[in-house]
Amino acid sequence: MAGDLMTYNYTTFVWTPYGSLWRNHRRLSAVEIFCSNSVEKFSSIREEEVADFVRRLFEVSSGNGTQKVDLKYLFCLLMTNVMWRTVAGKRGVEDPKEVEAEKMFFTEFKSLFFPSLGTNICDFFPVLRWIGFLGIEKKLKEIHRRRDEYLENLVDGIRLNKMMFIAGTESTAITMEWTMALLLSHPEALQKARDEIIRHVGNERLLNESDLPKLPYLRCVVNETLRLYPAAPLLLPHCPSEDCVVDGYEIPKGTMLLVHAWAIQRDPSIWEEPTKFKPERFYEGTLEDKEGLKYLPFGLGRRACPGRNMGLRSVLLAIGVFIQCFEWENVGSDKVDMTPTIGLTIHKARPLEALCRPRPDVIKLPSQL
Repeated sequence: MAGDLMTYNYTTFVWTPYGSLWRNHRRLSAVEIFCSNSVEKFSSIREEEVADFVRRLFEVSSGNGTQKVDLKYLFCLLMTNVMWRTVAGKRGVEDPKEVEAEKMFFTEFKSLFFPSLGTNICDFFPVLRWIGFLGIEKKLKEIHRRRDEYLENLVDGIRLNKMMFIAGTESTAITMEWTMALLLSHPEALQKARDEIIRHVGNERLLNESDLPKLPYLRCVVNETLRLYPAAPLLLPHCPSEDCVVDGYEIPKGTMLLVHAWAIQRDPSIWEEPTKFKPERFYEGTLEDKEGLKYLPFGLGRRACPGRNMGLRSVLLAIGVFIQCFEWENVGSDKVDMTPTIGLTIHKARPLEALCRPRPDVIKLPSQL
């Protein structure tokens, strides 16, 4: 139902059925939007926005020493501005000093955009849609109307790839939050990642995207996060164009098929200690060579996530810079609550908060930002 009502009758890239329209979308995304040159061209935007957030964190924590921050809010706001500048050439929030305005913007943003990436029972039992179960369809139509009105007002005449903005913002922010939650739960991994950054980048300048190939452990941390908490536990539905047989099961043409990436990536028959956070498991070889069909956070084949490279760069850069510049601690003595809220996307049930303190070795960095 979300695909029908929120994606203009299945005409956006992610939801378009296979055919000439989808092939055109894919060609444009591969050649113009997500090609290596385009991703590289926008690296300065990602670096500038991350640097801006570092500067703001320094400002709020410099007087008090240690500051409690809402990382869920922080990462979503960061990615909102990154994506707005990437697709529309303007920030979602122009004045960073208006904190209350930012919070109102973020609350409005969540109410308008996140439902389009969520799941509902009518998608799995279509008969419920016919009887107006819980008014779900009516609510989605109203959200769709308000979302379009909101985008048109904010874009102000700029043609925007709306689904790129929505999907790129939420999934990347979710991965950032889970990564920091795992690092707070495993301080030895946090320290190991920081040591790697200091060894290869130092404390005299801010980490940038050109440094990322020199930080294999940081990438292992993000890969392990995506294994344990893929942004989408169920890959997008697939539909065979012809009758086929898969592992002895006859699949009729037109059947909706769902791949349970969450279950595959935690399957004890194919992963050693599947529920344990072990970034080192990704050290040897490439993911494709080493993990094959058991590592699926971005899907596979022609329907795989086209923004994989851009999203990974955003996560690696943000997490790397925050580790480089700040000491991070859990709030209170309790363990980090890792309870997920399961839907089409996996959120932390309890938004992540943490204590941050500027590292003495990088205290002069804000003057360079």
